[in-house]
Amino acid sequence: MRKVESLNTNAGELLLKEMTVQEIQAMIKNADSHEGEFDLVGSLISDKFTLSELAYMVEGSPDFGALTQTDLDALEEQLTKLNPRFFALKDRVRNMVAVDRETSLGGN
Repeated sequence: MRKVESLNTNAGELLLKEMTVQEIQAMIKNADSHEGEFDLVGSLISDKFTLSELAYMVEGSPDFGALTQTDLDALEEQLTKLNPRFFALKDRVRNMVAVDRETSLGGN
């Protein structure tokens, strides 16, 4: 059964959810389809997730623009606990990209 946790934020009460494999696959597919678009703030606001990814991990369509830094810290903590495999997958992909980049640049 999917875990869901509540978090009170400046954007209101958010229902944070444990992601399914299907949701992770859809999120990755959706990211590939938006390659030409780039939201600097949305992509870099958190070390753990982008705002696009966050949309998959919460119920409804909250106003992410109202989130504070304190809210983002709490979201990082709770979502990491709810979705450890997603974040581990993301770390593995980052490592693969870093190795590929190093290899293509002539590194050892």
